[in-house]
Amino acid sequence: MRGDLRVVATERRNRNFKVLAGIGPSYLVKQAKNAETVRTLTHEAAVLRALSMRHDRLSAHLPRCADFDPDRVVLVLDLAPGAESLNDSNLRRRRFSPSEARSTGRIVALVHRRPPPFELRDGSLPATLLLHRPRLGLLSDLSRGDLRLLEAAQSDPVFSEALDELGRTWRPASLVHGDLKWDNLVMVSDRRDVGGHLMLVDWELAGPGDPRWDVGTALSTFLSSWVMSIPMAGDGASPQLMRLAMFPLQRLQPAARAFWSGYRRTAGLEGDAAAGFLEVAIRFAAGRLVQTAFEYLQMSSQLSANAVAMVQLAANVMREPQRAATSLLGLETP
Repeated sequence: MRGDLRVVATERRNRNFKVLAGIGPSYLVKQAKNAETVRTLTHEAAVLRALSMRHDRLSAHLPRCADFDPDRVVLVLDLAPGAESLNDSNLRRRRFSPSEARSTGRIVALVHRRPPPFELRDGSLPATLLLHRPRLGLLSDLSRGDLRLLEAAQSDPVFSEALDELGRTWRPASLVHGDLKWDNLVMVSDRRDVGGHLMLVDWELAGPGDPRWDVGTALSTFLSSWVMSIPMAGDGASPQLMRLAMFPLQRLQPAARAFWSGYRRTAGLEGDAAAGFLEVAIRFAAGRLVQTAFEYLQMSSQLSANAVAMVQLAANVMREPQRAATSLLGLETP
């Protein structure tokens, strides 16, 4: 191999390996490691196969499937060696780029314009919106920290009713990505384009769904980045500690506005339609904040002050979505 081949493990839901070649193409190899990831990885291969059948503006932002072995459940994707996720670049630069956020909004709108492949999934409600009413099997998989957070969420009847109302609002009207976070947006360098271009990866949860869920998930990442960057003490965040946040709200708001502007214009949303869409998306953002808190506590036996603050923030956002849009995210609402 002349020393130009490297294999780097990047463990996530699956067993992932970056196969990096100095000469020739590089690949990301995803291997399923349990029954659940067998299902989701097989689903991702089917989604990418369906998306590749059509060529439009979205195509340039999709990963190319090089191979899929259904017997071993191994998915091989093309990989650009110098690619970097927006999550990594945000942490490295300690800021969110409005131009990248605007591009993300445009890409998400292009996803929602694709015909939904209903044969791949039934468009059912995300499990996130049922966390306050967990199925019995889920309880055995929760950490002690998650269980304590669940108790806190269930003890607020207004919050539980708000989650139920979100479930009744769910409309599977388009194709959705389903897991729209900065880890799944990758900037690929291009010699012809100094800024590179964005790729939307990890399509394991994609399928028919409510487009407001994707938008809400993206908006929730600005709020969760703020909360998780506050150095909280056991009793929560004092005003002094909030001023020490790595990502204060005033530095996040330009990117949040750029994301919504990019999405709204590409989706053709105006006036009352845009206002109604955004209000529900903000409420879905609150639901996604709860999921983020649970994910943060998966391996913890103790409640984290940041996770508790995130659930409290979610409850407040659900109660006053318009105020959250303007005061927290800096969005203009009619």
